[in-house]
Amino acid sequence: MAFYEREARRYAKLTLRMSMAPQLAEFLRACPTGRILDLGCGAGRDLRDMSAQGRDVLGLDRSHRLAVLARSVSGAPVVVADLLRPPISSGVLAGIWSSASLLHLPREQVPYAISEASRMLRPGGVMFSSVKAGRGEQQADDGRRFVFHELGAWGDLFERAGFRLLSLAAPAVGPTATSNADVWINCLAQRG
Repeated sequence: MAFYEREARRYAKLTLRMSMAPQLAEFLRACPTGRILDLGCGAGRDLRDMSAQGRDVLGLDRSHRLAVLARSVSGAPVVVADLLRPPISSGVLAGIWSSASLLHLPREQVPYAISEASRMLRPGGVMFSSVKAGRGEQQADDGRRFVFHELGAWGDLFERAGFRLLSLAAPAVGPTATSNADVWINCLAQRG
């Protein structure tokens, strides 16, 4: 948290120019009409892109400084809140987009976060998530913690929370704010 408050502008500069276009297109094709929550919206890159496509979006981030930037970049409302305690009613969302945010949670908290996502989604709603592939954890030099996940185990977490997997893959290799060649797990799942 301290990193994102201290380095919000630098982080925004790095991430706003990255593209999630293929994953975002797949998510939006699968997502029914209605409000989409960007869970851990960071500086607002994906909020901006979804809003530009005419979608009703809401951002949520724990960092106040990133939330201010995300509002400015996207023009969308952004709530400052914890991923584990989102102030969203049950069954009201059509979709949840969670790009590179759940990977900061301790492993034992991830099932609860996914069950909270399921609670917020209406039946048939969809969720996209991306996390780093691998085993164990890493404490980066800048103080951020990254928890790595294995492909099959990541899918199992969604299935146990009542989701049906629409796609689950780890093909994404590319530059990120933390490494030049991270492998990412991309998961698209639909609430039953």
